Amino acid sequence: MDKLNFNRFFRLHTVTGIVISVALYIIFFAGAFTLFRTEIKAWENEETIAETTATNEFGVMDINLDLILRKLDSTGYSVYERDFYIRKENATSLYALFFESKDSLAINGGAKELLITQDFNKSTFSIKEIHEKYNLDRLFYLLHFFFQLGGLPGYYLAGFVSFFFLFAIVTGVIVHWKKMVSNFYVFRPFAKLKTIWTDAHTVLGMIGLPFQFMYALTGAMFCLGLLIKPLGNMLPESITDKNTIEIINNKVRYTNPEFTNSVQLIHPFLDSLKTSWKDFQTKSIRVARYGNQNSSITVSGVVDKEKQFYYNAQISYDFATDKITSIADPNNLSYTKSVYEVAGNLHHAEFGNVGVWTHYFLKIIYFILSLITCFVIITGVLIWLTARDKKNAQEKQRRFNEQVGVIYLAISLTLFPITALAFTVSKLIPENFNLERKLILNWVFFGGWLLSALFFWFKKDNYFTNKYTLLLGGVLGLCIPLVNGFLSGNWIWRTFLNENYGIFVFDVLWLGIGTLSVFAVFRLRKKN
Repeated sequence: MDKLNFNRFFRLHTVTGIVISVALYIIFFAGAFTLFRTEIKAWENEETIAETTATNEFGVMDINLDLILRKLDSTGYSVYERDFYIRKENATSLYALFFESKDSLAINGGAKELLITQDFNKSTFSIKEIHEKYNLDRLFYLLHFFFQLGGLPGYYLAGFVSFFFLFAIVTGVIVHWKKMVSNFYVFRPFAKLKTIWTDAHTVLGMIGLPFQFMYALTGAMFCLGLLIKPLGNMLPESITDKNTIEIINNKVRYTNPEFTNSVQLIHPFLDSLKTSWKDFQTKSIRVARYGNQNSSITVSGVVDKEKQFYYNAQISYDFATDKITSIADPNNLSYTKSVYEVAGNLHHAEFGNVGVWTHYFLKIIYFILSLITCFVIITGVLIWLTARDKKNAQEKQRRFNEQVGVIYLAISLTLFPITALAFTVSKLIPENFNLERKLILNWVFFGGWLLSALFFWFKKDNYFTNKYTLLLGGVLGLCIPLVNGFLSGNWIWRTFLNENYGIFVFDVLWLGIGTLSVFAVFRLRKKN
């Protein structure tokens, strides 16, 4: 490659990386914890994560949803003309959210959240009203595609960041292509700062390259895929081929008579799904206008993960027309849906579920690679800073570059201690404050993040920022297993002996993060 093209690609790589650096850091950092959504929820709620061995579709023995709905109706809570959503909560219970009734004459027609629990000894179930607990797993899940910015705008922002990250990866490979292998084995810790950051950036970027490329591609696919439908609707019919229409509509008609159900009951319909899809387990059900002639149902679930790579299944059924309106059959997926299924499995680390330890090993590998990517982003910013800290540069330009670097590092690095603080606070919130839980956690996380970022910004010392964010995050991270043990009795050894591996892995993860962070602080040396 001639020098002119090399400089062009180098500048494109640098500018793209700097522009998206903070947003990309937040996506990967929040996404790392999103990998452990189930474990975080179990840790906060002191629940046990266990694969159910029960016989019916929800893993709760002998629960008949139609019977539950009749019982609710008989107790004065009208379920007619109501939309509701039911999901598997754990091995013995279901979570049900009933939306406000569309029937103006309905008795007690307001929205309600219920917990339906199976008693294995008595073979009965109990129904109690609850307010769902807001957990940090949801906060991080929404943050990793910037949902807090207003829903779709944040989603699109995450998509464009992923797209430009893909662009930065490609240009980075082009820039480093000739020396990629040789530089991989070079690390000069006693050289000048720019050389240290460059070596770390190159080596860790090379290690995480396939992982980063996968996330850049799948992130852009998922977050920008919503743009396909409105763009496709503007295309003339003459130029929209079969594949384009399939991507836009994302629907496949299914007329197998085994699925037809002339009676508006839920349980027989679920039984027919179990017959048609071997080893099918329902994870969630959404019903619209229950009891109305225009009622419809959407069932989502999985088939046996250990026996096939495509295992997510979903079906929507219209009771009025007695037809399947859409279906995602894992045994007969179209090319488009197969691509999205593979992308989803790769994105969520859901392709290694052949055993509990394999499952956690895979997630830990993803977690480590996510944090490595965060480090690659930070080193990229530091390379940019040191490269522009030249004596012949104008004072105004030098100050601007310095301010940009200070702001970038203050926003990014403070995310670590605030995350540890949020987990500690979430465990300390009493049960009678569950209604205010979301407000408290949002104020602690986002308010604390803003204040700490402003503090380190005004401090204007990158060494100080790096040292004390690591120290605070490490100390608070070490406190997380201790707080969990003192408040719930779920000490690390107890969770392991009780085979509550979700909470065990999460505590060990924070123990490891805290120990490494504190160790790194004592190894830091300020280099002038």
